[in-house]
Amino acid sequence: MLIIHLTRRVDSTIALKISCPDADTFQSSINALKFLIPAPSRSYHRVAKCWIILASAARELETYLSTMVARFCADVITEEEQSSEAKHEEGRDDNSSEAGRDEEEQAWSPFDRRRKMTLGRAQATLFVTADAPVEVVQSAYRALAKLHHPDVKGGNETRMRAINQAYEMLTEAFRMRASAA
Repeated sequence: MLIIHLTRRVDSTIALKISCPDADTFQSSINALKFLIPAPSRSYHRVAKCWIILASAARELETYLSTMVARFCADVITEEEQSSEAKHEEGRDDNSSEAGRDEEEQAWSPFDRRRKMTLGRAQATLFVTADAPVEVVQSAYRALAKLHHPDVKGGNETRMRAINQAYEMLTEAFRMRASAA
């Protein structure tokens, strides 16, 4: 739940503060977004300035919330992948013949299979779709890098490493598609 505080100040501005009381879910969201908005008056200039600042606040809030949702989804995806891998390992038949495994591995090139899984994982890490253009991938990378960078707000190094790898993999895939076309 987000709380929006609007306070009219003495200097005829409006302070807009967006916060979230659940600090465990949104770690740094309390007092994270603060904006000073000129109070609207009859002056066209002040009204226009007010709308411009509100629009930038809305964009920043949208980026912030999408990043928070992305972080939450990444944790859920990781847990699901770990549980499915554990189930797969438990379900593997130890008595299966080695020849059958070799044929199966030859039918699926390990490079292709690993490549598909990593591209899907990279897309999930950056929270982009498979048909997302380069600009969307870059903006998702920037938003996540700002949030998880180790030098800023005590970010998560392992998460940042995964974000960097995903970005490199997706940009490489875009380059390969462009050179093939």
